[in-house]
Amino acid sequence: MKKIALILSFTISSCILNAQFEKGDQSVSGLINARIADRGSYFHSSFEGIYQYFIFKNFSVGAGIQYDYGMVRSLDERYNAHTLYFKPEARYYFFNGKFRPYVYANMGIGVTFGNAIYQQYRFQPFTVGTGAGFSWFLTDRLALESRLGINVQMHKGKLDYARPDFKIGLQYSIPSGNKKKAQKQE
Repeated sequence: MKKIALILSFTISSCILNAQFEKGDQSVSGLINARIADRGSYFHSSFEGIYQYFIFKNFSVGAGIQYDYGMVRSLDERYNAHTLYFKPEARYYFFNGKFRPYVYANMGIGVTFGNAIYQQYRFQPFTVGTGAGFSWFLTDRLALESRLGINVQMHKGKLDYARPDFKIGLQYSIPSGNKKKAQKQE
């Protein structure tokens, strides 16, 4: 019984110690999403790469680059759009362990190129997003990441859309120099 308790406590403590984010840690994430609606007449996909730097324990600031592709095919509308965003972001992680929930907020400025029926267009959208997600560490450094939030896009001071945003991807954690030195000494 003592052996089982010892093994169980070692396992729990190693899970808690594995994924702590300390000041100076960094991480890189890649997230994707896709939506199809209206029997295939609407399609949207995005890919986002995010870099984070932890300025305090469990609190990071960073920035991301996001590429969006949208397509509408209906009787009234036909367009394709490609958008590239620059998105500063802040995150706060709640727990230490393999499962790490977080809240985030970001904003972005982008440029959209596209065509609608017989015309070319270009505009600069502004977005604001917030939500919650989690990182589930599969190894000491690699995590499965998922999040659900709301994105609001404005164009020329008017609301363009407000929609839910679900993304899934991978996160790679880079420990600070202090952690690397401590790991080498062990």
